[in-house]
Amino acid sequence: MLEALCARPPFGSAPPGPGSWAALPSAPSATYLGTAVAFGSDIFLFGGRAPTAQTNAIRKFNTLTNTWSTVGTLPWSAEAIVGVVINGLIYVHAGGSGASRFGNLVSFNPSNNAVTVLAGDVATTGAAAVAIGNKMYVFGGQTTNTVLNTIRCYDPVTNQWTALTPSGVVPTARYFVSAAAADGKMYIVSGATTGTVVVKSIDVYDPVANAFEQALPISFGIYAMGVGIIGRYLYVVGGSNQGPTVDDTRIYNLDTKSWSSGAVLPKKLGYLPMAIVGDKLYTLGGYSSTAGGGVTDQYLYTPA
Repeated sequence: MLEALCARPPFGSAPPGPGSWAALPSAPSATYLGTAVAFGSDIFLFGGRAPTAQTNAIRKFNTLTNTWSTVGTLPWSAEAIVGVVINGLIYVHAGGSGASRFGNLVSFNPSNNAVTVLAGDVATTGAAAVAIGNKMYVFGGQTTNTVLNTIRCYDPVTNQWTALTPSGVVPTARYFVSAAAADGKMYIVSGATTGTVVVKSIDVYDPVANAFEQALPISFGIYAMGVGIIGRYLYVVGGSNQGPTVDDTRIYNLDTKSWSSGAVLPKKLGYLPMAIVGDKLYTLGGYSSTAGGGVTDQYLYTPA
């Protein structure tokens, strides 16, 4: 549910080293299933479960001072929503609360904390979203009784949604899936088809061609993880693998299509809000199967 393009190693460079994790001051409350969106040096956290009930809070984490503040509220309380940045605004969509699913959409202006209600769409939870070419693309998610494999596009200029019909092999339906954008394409990573079955692939969608490219098989399946791109590398952090949360940091080289391992996350976490500021990766809370709930732990990853 994250994207970040930064000036890191050049095209075709060798895999990076493992990097390192460092602990940050604990968050004020245990939060997981929120959506973290980076904007400048700040990370905005929308909704989530804090610690046991869904919230509508919009919170801001200042990465320069490592401090939190509450800056607004969403019109609905939900977890597993999606958010992207387009032209200086953050667009926040969908999510769920208990058995309810929402198709709501708002824009949030970080300069004045204004929330504007926009045209809604399909009610889902656990979808993946990226911004490409000033439009938002949303893949998958779960309605009240169906797991989706559809691509939907929102255009902020017209305030309209379009259900796309891509060519190529459409990916397996899934939820608690994550995605990131690079080279004008959407990289859709793993995700769950049910509570016990995960997809072992990276599916690549090209919005210019409106087509799915050949899926990239991977050796692992994961869901409810953090995904983001720094330079030419896609990072897959934590998540759940058919139950227990994990502490893996997996690094995918977009040029060589090969994997390497990053430093181990200090705690096994899933459903973790994650964002990239500059060339560093931040995790803000998350769920620990060992602890049996949300945590206040916050971590900073610095690539090698």
